[in-house]
Amino acid sequence: MSDPLNWNGKSRLDRLEGLIERLVTAQLRLMDHVEKLTGHVDTLAVTVQHLATATKERLEGLTKAILELAEFQKQTDERVNALINLVHELVRKGTTPPPRSRPH
Repeated sequence: MSDPLNWNGKSRLDRLEGLIERLVTAQLRLMDHVEKLTGHVDTLAVTVQHLATATKERLEGLTKAILELAEFQKQTDERVNALINLVHELVRKGTTPPPRSRPH
């Protein structure tokens, strides 16, 4: 069986061989790109892990600060309420607070 030539003068076998060479070249480039992308993904994974750790630490610090502020606010509320009650009692009884002593 003869291998007829196409209009470019190449045999079918030559055309197939050329296609295979291009496919192999494309596959090698693709593998190179995948390898580079894998490296980038690995780098991103490490970066994301560091960011997650830093975020967790900062959130823990903020949570602690908020809890401390809530406690200080509670203490302030108690003091303000005590002051309000004292002033209310003084006004209700019609008494005036003792005069302040002046420095000599």
